[in-house]
Amino acid sequence: MRLFVAVDLDEAMRRRMAIRMAQLRQLLITMNRDLAYVANWVPADKLHVTLQFLGEVERERLPALRAGLAPAIPIAPFPMTFGRPGVYPAGPQPRVIWLGLAEGRDGLDRLYAELGRRLEAQGFAIDERPFSAHLTLARLKWPANLDVGALVGTVETEPAPPVLVDHVTLYRSEPSPTGSIYGSVLRVPLR
Repeated sequence: MRLFVAVDLDEAMRRRMAIRMAQLRQLLITMNRDLAYVANWVPADKLHVTLQFLGEVERERLPALRAGLAPAIPIAPFPMTFGRPGVYPAGPQPRVIWLGLAEGRDGLDRLYAELGRRLEAQGFAIDERPFSAHLTLARLKWPANLDVGALVGTVETEPAPPVLVDHVTLYRSEPSPTGSIYGSVLRVPLR
């Protein structure tokens, strides 16, 4: 099964993000009609901030993984606020439109490190790249020389109220014809 650990958004934030994504999508399409055909927008009910991606994990490893992740995380709950959109990679052919963080980066960095220690103790390899907290809004298909980065860089967005990060969730992701289906495997509180 395919697993990842993430910070959830509450329902109010998911609704706000759905509105923000619709506004961003419309603005980008207004600026360049081709964008109607190149972006696969993430459904609001699947929005999350990924902390650790484990990939394919054998079912027999799940009990030990749950036990290793289950103790409450010794980090106080903290607010997380989203900021401006961006793209990755920068340049004329990005693959992802994302929303950066205006507040909560330090808390997410601490969560990332703590989860990394717990996962390494269970024998999981941790990504060596620096952690970059973000909320993925859309994944892009490639038309020739479409500079989405320049378009997204012109967008101004008002900050939404903060989300209280008070737990993380281990998710299972199962492919389906209509997109991945996420299921909660374990919820770990912060304390």
